[in-house]
Amino acid sequence: MKQPIAIALLVALALAGCKKAETLSFCEGMSPEGKTVNCGTEFSQGDLSAVITSKEPFGVSTLRVTVLEKKKFKDEAVKSFDVEVKADESMKAFDLSFYNDGEYRVTVSGKENSVIGENEIRIIDTY
Repeated sequence: MKQPIAIALLVALALAGCKKAETLSFCEGMSPEGKTVNCGTEFSQGDLSAVITSKEPFGVSTLRVTVLEKKKFKDEAVKSFDVEVKADESMKAFDLSFYNDGEYRVTVSGKENSVIGENEIRIIDTY
């Protein structure tokens, strides 16, 4: 009886240690060398850069970006737009603007509307 519990515990610990790498990052900008600058998930109102990375090439010419504002009971669509990419690219930076404080979920979709990356960001009013 103790052996199945021990095995289940080991599996749970192994799965807890496997954290999915973030594929969508938010940053204050990009350096001239193409490196991200001051990345995080909390920013003041204004413009910032988002960087999507994939293990595989995108395989499409456009990615779909969807921004949802997190509400108490249901997320509310704020905006959606396309970002042009090259099919053989696996990383792309694009601009985002947030002028209202709140919590948002940003999703990037590619081939056949499959989600490539998703992350949440908090915008605060510093004025």
